Amino acid sequence: MTHVRFSKTGHVAHISLDRPAALNAITVAMDEALLAMWSEVNDDPDIFVVALTAEGDRAFCAGADIKEDGRAASPIAVGGGITGIGGPLVEVRKPIVAGVQGLALGAGFELAMCADIIVASSDAEFALPEAVGGIIGECGVVHRAIRQLPYRIALGMILSGSRLSASEALQYGLINEVVERDALTEGVERWCGRLLAASPLAVQALKEAATSALVLPLPTALASRFAGIEHYLGTADHIESRAAHAERRAPIRKGNLMSVSIDSTEFRRILGHYPTGVCAVTANVDGDPVGMVVGSFTSVSLDPPLVAFFPDRKSTTWPKIEAAGRFCVNVLAHNQRAVCRALSSKADNKFEGVPHRTSGHGQPIIEESVAWIDCDLDAVHEAGDHFIVIGRVRSLDVAHSGDPLLFLKGGYGQFAAIVESD
Repeated sequence: MTHVRFSKTGHVAHISLDRPAALNAITVAMDEALLAMWSEVNDDPDIFVVALTAEGDRAFCAGADIKEDGRAASPIAVGGGITGIGGPLVEVRKPIVAGVQGLALGAGFELAMCADIIVASSDAEFALPEAVGGIIGECGVVHRAIRQLPYRIALGMILSGSRLSASEALQYGLINEVVERDALTEGVERWCGRLLAASPLAVQALKEAATSALVLPLPTALASRFAGIEHYLGTADHIESRAAHAERRAPIRKGNLMSVSIDSTEFRRILGHYPTGVCAVTANVDGDPVGMVVGSFTSVSLDPPLVAFFPDRKSTTWPKIEAAGRFCVNVLAHNQRAVCRALSSKADNKFEGVPHRTSGHGQPIIEESVAWIDCDLDAVHEAGDHFIVIGRVRSLDVAHSGDPLLFLKGGYGQFAAIVESD
C-alpha cells in the first residue's frame, strides 16, 4: 500500500496523502508513488491544476518518515521530488493548490511551501522541529522558509522550532487563505476554480517565468525572455484569447500546447530550404566518449562568450552529455559524412573508427574537424519538442582550413564561393 491517492475530476488532478495514523509521514514508497504522479501531471495535457491534500484530522504531513529503513539511501527527494530534499528537484509545471490542516512539520512544511496556493484550516500549525529534536537529515527545509517568510520570523522558526499558527502564516503572506476545518475542501476547490477560469497555458507560462526569475536581479529578469511565454504566444489558446477579447465574448480555450495547426512534414520541407552546418557535440562520460550530431548550432553572446545547440527531447545521448556538465562542439568538415553517420547511429560504441583526441578540459575533439568549441554547460531551457542548451565557451580553435559539411533540402554538400565578375 503506497498511502497516496490519485484521481482526476475534469481538469483537476487530486493527490492526497493517506497515512493519517502516522501523521502522513512520507515513506520511500510514498515518494515513489508521488514521483509517478508528478510525472503524470506534467505529461497529461488534460490536467490544468493539482489539488494537494491529506487525510486525517491531526496533520497535513509530519515530514519524511526517518524511522524507515532505506530512507537515507532513497534517490528520490522527499515529496516525490518536488521539495528537492535528499534528491534531484522535480519541477511541476501545473499550478498546485494545497489544503493544509493540523500539523505541517519539517519536510511536510516544505511540501506545503512547494504549492503555489495554500489554503489552511484555522487549526493548522507550521513548524521546523529539526533544531529542537537535534535531527537534521537535509538542510532543504530551511531554504524555502527563509525565502517565503520575513527573515527573522523564518530564523526564529528554524533555530527554535517555534510554531506558526494559520492566522500568523496569513499575516506574513505564507498562505493565501484561512478557513474553518469543515470548509477546507471547499476552499481548495474554490481556488482550483479560479485557476481553471484562467487560460491554462498562460497560467503555466507565467508560473515558469515568475518562479525561474526569482534568482535573477530585477533588471536581468525584466530583460529576460522565457521559453514558456514565447511558446504560449504561438498557441491556438493565445490566438483565441485575443480574438475573444476583440469580439467581447468568453474565450473557448482547449489548453493544447500545440501551436496553430501546421503540418510537420510541410514545416520540415520549407525550413529545409535554409542551409545549416553539421556539428558533433561530444563529451567525456566516466572516461568514455559520447557524441551526437546536431544541425542547429549558433553563437549567442560575445560577452560572456556563449553558444547554443538544440537537442531533441527524445535523444538518448543528450542526458549523458547534460550529466557530464561539459561538452565540445566539433564543426564537421565536408569530407566527414562517415563521422556524421557513425555518431548518428544507435550503436553502443559510436566512436569506434572515429579518430579523436582530448581537449585541455577533457572533452573529445574529433580529428580533421574544421573547428572546435569547448564549453561548460551554462543553462538548459525547454522549447517544444527540443531543448535549448546554452554553453559557456572555455576554449576554441580552428583545426583545419577546409570547408564545413552543410545540410540542405535533405542532403549533404559543401560551400562554393561566388566569384564576383568585374
